[in-house]
Amino acid sequence: MTESVDQTDAAIHDERAHYEIGDLTAELVERKWHEAYRRFYLRPSRVWRKATSSDTWRRLPQYVSEARRFFLGR
Repeated sequence: MTESVDQTDAAIHDERAHYEIGDLTAELVERKWHEAYRRFYLRPSRVWRKATSSDTWRRLPQYVSEARRFFLGR
């Protein structure tokens, strides 16, 4: 039997941490999450693969909007 998990208090929602882990404050958890996200998505090999994809150029306005929101916030 699988137990239902309430996700409202788990993980990061709306780009905000809603919990603390041990001695880590919610703010530090959030900062580390953003750092991990940037390190994963801004790997040179991934950036190159995206830059050379034809789909990237068709969706460029959407990607610029998402990047602006990611780096500058809402």
